[in-house]
Amino acid sequence: MKLTLKEILDGVDQSVTAQWEPAPLYRNQRPKEYARPSFLLEGGPIERDPTIGGGQVRVTADVRLVYFGPVDAYGNSKDAELEETMDAMMELFEDGYIHVGGRCPHVLKVSGNYGYDYAEVTAKLEFYDAYVSPRASQSAQSMMGQFHTKINDKEW
Repeated sequence: MKLTLKEILDGVDQSVTAQWEPAPLYRNQRPKEYARPSFLLEGGPIERDPTIGGGQVRVTADVRLVYFGPVDAYGNSKDAELEETMDAMMELFEDGYIHVGGRCPHVLKVSGNYGYDYAEVTAKLEFYDAYVSPRASQSAQSMMGQFHTKINDKEW
């Protein structure tokens, strides 16, 4: 079963919503007049490495989570709140995997940063998908052909 970026974002979305329920969560873009506090969840880039072999492809995908905190009259958020929220967002990935439906992509690394009015966390995920190319399977079948064997049972 192929795992999609949408399914990964759905899994992270559930974790964020469970922890910060009243705060809105935007996906891939935020509106011009967005609420504060709020979150933005983005996915990509994705890399697919088909050189693994054995009918598998290694997939790595980045997930970026941004927190927009409340601001003062100068448009700045409190550093302590941004740092605390960044740490809490990083903890979402500290188990080393995330639940996505019936799968658990592995977390390779998590990085975080904050400044002025936002905090952000980027997690690099890795998982393996089964891969059968329609072109490869047709050529393999035509090369394989059929063969028959007959084994005679003989006493020595």
